[in-house]
Amino acid sequence: QQISISMYWFKPGWVNNLSTKALEGLTPTQVGEFTANTLCGVDAAHLSAFTPEQVAGINCSFYWFDANWLNSLSISAFQAINAKQLSGLTGVNLTGIDSAHAAALTVSQITSWTTTFYWFNSTFLNNLSTETFQAISGEHLNELTSANFSKLDNQHLAALTAAQVAASSRIGDLTSEQFGYLDISQLPVSAIEKLSRTEYQGLTA
Repeated sequence: QQISISMYWFKPGWVNNLSTKALEGLTPTQVGEFTANTLCGVDAAHLSAFTPEQVAGINCSFYWFDANWLNSLSISAFQAINAKQLSGLTGVNLTGIDSAHAAALTVSQITSWTTTFYWFNSTFLNNLSTETFQAISGEHLNELTSANFSKLDNQHLAALTAAQVAASSRIGDLTSEQFGYLDISQLPVSAIEKLSRTEYQGLTA
């Protein structure tokens, strides 16, 4: 904390040689001075020691941080990634995170995602907590590919809110068994009248 020169000049090797206590002693402002090149070179052991406050203080674009980098963060530090930082991530890197980190994504984080949900695969979606999954807007759900939507597990199909189901243009891609898990209480009469035989069988099974 007492280092007065900008952290801009410090390389990954310097950071990786710090003790955990020394690393945790860096202020969010100091961490915010690190370049993307330096942060990308920090090893997993040191990344896991970053505090939530330090991660929130990072100023460089998260575009440079891959899934392995994200997976090395503690859960609490991962959840400290703010909307601005999250917007820098590529869809490939976000959907590449492990199941523990996907499950830890907060409602605030998923609703602040501005890039198309086209990149979100079924594995990633099925790892989301129910609360976070239910926060996905109908518009974003409709950006999913048919293949990924139809591979949602039964738990997540059942978790879809009535509003999400009513807004979805993908429910016709489901099997009759899958359709039976949906809450169709907000589907308009006009939509119910157009149910296919497959969908109707799901309701009466």
